[in-house]
Amino acid sequence: MNVGKISSSGPVQISTQQNAERSKQQVELQKQKVKLTVPDIKETRTILNEITNNTRFSYSINEKIDSFVVKIIDRSTDKVVKEIPSRELQTLHENLREAIGIFIDKMV
Repeated sequence: MNVGKISSSGPVQISTQQNAERSKQQVELQKQKVKLTVPDIKETRTILNEITNNTRFSYSINEKIDSFVVKIIDRSTDKVVKEIPSRELQTLHENLREAIGIFIDKMV
C-alpha cells in the first residue's frame, strides 16, 4: 500500500468567540424568519362557539382500564363524533391488562 505524503497546515481551530458570533447571527436570522402573531380573541371565540354549539361533552370513567374518557357528541343526531381515548385504544388497553394479569397470575 502506497500512501502519499499529505501536506497540512495543522488542525483548523475556530475560537469560541467566532462560534458565539455565528450562533448570534443564526438566532437573528431565525427571529427574522419567524414572526409570532397573537390570535384574535374574537375570532377564537367565534370558532369555539361554532364547535361547541352543535356538540356536547360526556365525561366518564372506564373502570376496566381505570381511565377517564371524554366523548364529543353531536347534539342533533346524538352520535359520538370523537372519543378520547379512542374505543380501539381502550380495547387494546383492556386486552393488555388482561394479558399482563394472566402472565402475572401464572408467575405467582
